[in-house]
Amino acid sequence: MNRALKRFSRLARLRIIHTAILATVLGALTPSLSIAGGWTTDSEKVLEEAESSKKLVVYAFLGNGWDNPSMDFKKKVLRQREFIAALDEHYILVELSVPVDSDQAAEEVKELMEKYKVTIFPALIVVNSKGKELDDLRYVLKPMKWYLRKFDSLASRHLPKKK
Repeated sequence: MNRALKRFSRLARLRIIHTAILATVLGALTPSLSIAGGWTTDSEKVLEEAESSKKLVVYAFLGNGWDNPSMDFKKKVLRQREFIAALDEHYILVELSVPVDSDQAAEEVKELMEKYKVTIFPALIVVNSKGKELDDLRYVLKPMKWYLRKFDSLASRHLPKKK
């Protein structure tokens, strides 16, 4: 029994070391913005990334855990694989969480809310790599396909044609 426990313990240590090495290697290979499910929460470096990748930025201001329309919109549109895949070529997606008391939001979120005059949620603000607002898509009850057409139209108007 003691021998089996030692063997198990050795295997567990090897798995932990293997996992740590793998996480380090994968971390070095990921892009500069931390992206989860197609979305990043890093609003500070996103404009630089947009400039270098020739993309537009979508700031999604969402009521965090208190705003039913935000949660519904996030589930039915923003987190859908089809939506994320369709926008991946031309957009960097930034999710900005806004608590019930917006004064409690992260400083960069408050600054962006003020800059783009966001007062209702959810709100999608599309900007170029200079931070200039190109469109304001306040939440409207539209199917995902409507949003996809809208984003296609914006990309075709504001991004250079790919050769």
